[in-house]
Amino acid sequence: TRNVSKLYTISQTVTDRLTHFIGVPSTVLHPPPPARDYRCDGYEPYIFAVSRLHPLKRMDLLVEAMALVKDRTLRAVIAGEGEDEGRLRDLIRARGLESRVDLIGPVSEQQKLDHYARCRAVYFAPKNEDYGFITLEAMSSAKAVITASDSGGPTEQVVTDKTGWILAPQAAAFAATIDRLAADPLLAEMMGQEARAYAAKHTWDQVVPRLLA
Repeated sequence: TRNVSKLYTISQTVTDRLTHFIGVPSTVLHPPPPARDYRCDGYEPYIFAVSRLHPLKRMDLLVEAMALVKDRTLRAVIAGEGEDEGRLRDLIRARGLESRVDLIGPVSEQQKLDHYARCRAVYFAPKNEDYGFITLEAMSSAKAVITASDSGGPTEQVVTDKTGWILAPQAAAFAATIDRLAADPLLAEMMGQEARAYAAKHTWDQVVPRLLA
């Protein structure tokens, strides 16, 4: 409208949409993660994923990857609820993963922080996500993030082999990376520390002056 002098978006993904669909220019300004007591308690042998259970969140990609993972000591824990829960449970049974993939339902904020603190890495590979605070929440907990090349917003935060991995949205690619993490907790720790340093740069002190300028 005529009242808008400058438009900011939360990601390049959203900026590209505005340009493509309605020809509106905008500037990207990544917001920081919600202010919570993020911490790291270690790198236990499980991949954590949290989201609404919807096909666009692609938890089935994680399940299919776990069916291909060679290291049977590493598990996946999926938190959340939604319309895709029944299909995911059926897929877990069909792949024989009942002992290695846990659907734990909705979790409190404290429970989510506990899983961030303890897991080896975080899976977050939705389809064309606007931004996704999960990326920076995980990184603030010193955890690398595994995402997909068509995930949108998360790909703007993850640097492959530094703060996580951006992979082709194929189960085999995710399985290979999960096997690397299963075999090498020190790799998870090293990349987690890089991720935490990156996330620490995202603060309101950095964002607000640009909004007020």
